[in-house]
Amino acid sequence: INAEYGGAAFVIETSAHAGPYVLGFRVDPAEKLQDVFKEVSSLWRLYSQQPILGVEFLLEDVPENIEDITVKRVQDGADMIENIATDAFAAYYADEGQKNSDRKPTYDAGIGLAVEKLREGTTLESLWSI
Repeated sequence: INAEYGGAAFVIETSAHAGPYVLGFRVDPAEKLQDVFKEVSSLWRLYSQQPILGVEFLLEDVPENIEDITVKRVQDGADMIENIATDAFAAYYADEGQKNSDRKPTYDAGIGLAVEKLREGTTLESLWSI
């Protein structure tokens, strides 16, 4: 309870670790100020015994050793081929002779929209996987 700012007010100050906030509340009628203080103090003591820190969870069977749950990596013998990253979007717009011209729109039932006609060898999926 603080009387510095033009009358008695209920003031809550948070710790610096939580972000230093100062919240002030005027309580009308002023006789209720002590009741509000007692109620909030009681709630704070109750909450601080078992705080709710966001998500509630329950730890189940936790293995004592990480090696007990680690799965060994097995290579199936197939040859690995590295995918070379291509920029399909840039390649689409680098179409020679078509830089400033629009293609006619066509309906694409897969997405339910009209889209600019794609050039030869380009799929809508390849444009989305940039």
